[in-house]
Amino acid sequence: MNILKKISNFFVYLYEAISYWGINENSSEFERDFTILINQSIAVLATMFFIEGISVIVFVQAIADGIFLLIISCLWIASMLLKEKRKNKYFITGCMLSLCFLTTYYTIYCGPECGVFLLYFPLAFYSAFYFDTKKDKKYIYLIIGVILLSFYGSVFYDSSLLDKSRYTINGFARILLMLHITFSGMLFAVAYYFIIEKKSAFYYSREFSRIRAIRVEFLKGEIRELLKNQFVDTNIPEEKVKELLNLAQQNDPLLLEKFQQYFPGFFEKLQNQASPALTHSDLYLCVMMKFNFSAKQIAMYTSSTVKAIESKKYMLRKKLNIPSDKETILWISSI
Repeated sequence: MNILKKISNFFVYLYEAISYWGINENSSEFERDFTILINQSIAVLATMFFIEGISVIVFVQAIADGIFLLIISCLWIASMLLKEKRKNKYFITGCMLSLCFLTTYYTIYCGPECGVFLLYFPLAFYSAFYFDTKKDKKYIYLIIGVILLSFYGSVFYDSSLLDKSRYTINGFARILLMLHITFSGMLFAVAYYFIIEKKSAFYYSREFSRIRAIRVEFLKGEIRELLKNQFVDTNIPEEKVKELLNLAQQNDPLLLEKFQQYFPGFFEKLQNQASPALTHSDLYLCVMMKFNFSAKQIAMYTSSTVKAIESKKYMLRKKLNIPSDKETILWISSI
């Protein structure tokens, strides 16, 4: 069980490290959510192309085709290291056109019967994820236009540089075609998932302010009960607890000052544990978690999103060096 728990913790850590890589805390809520989606999509794509490339080399012995897929996998991984630049429109356009030209080259090299050209279609579909379909139409039209020209040129102009008899005799061409059909379908599914997630993040951010007041009223009773249970062993009067609750619900900047009065050693203990020092935003999040608020509740009161709060909690864990087997809220509540 300990081994399984360690493996589970490792994958959770890996998931968080990839998802929250290179996030700019000063960006908008939607931008932070979109960055998380970009990180996740890049990781999935790199993994899929890597597995496909190895499979083609091992099972089909199509070295050129396999190397082509591994190169794409490496390009996806390299793009993650660029942090904020990976969201630059010119950079994204250049990457997608480069992938288009690579696809064109290996379609000509291996011949259209091997199905490499099928990668054009999910590539075009992905443009709807990386670009704003209303504001970035010129980039999308450019990419789709180049893809169409490349597709027609590589498929209908037969200039294969590879001796296709090896594929025909051994039946590899049909196997490669089946692999690329399956792989392209999987890429479509992944692209569709992330496009839907992007739209959800956008609409959630836009509608958040409108529904916040309604949901706050719904949660008041639950939050009061949580606070009552959280501070049942303290000497803080009930009216003071209610005061803290109201400040938290209103996202009032006086919350930290009042909290310091009732818990004079709390911030000092946190700063002694932290490296680097906690910011005002970090301390505010710690207070909200001291109230035993969930990420959903914190997002509600701070006009944020759940993904943004999870991102902040992840970075806070790193600053406080919280052990991987400890829950953040439980660890902070124990202080």
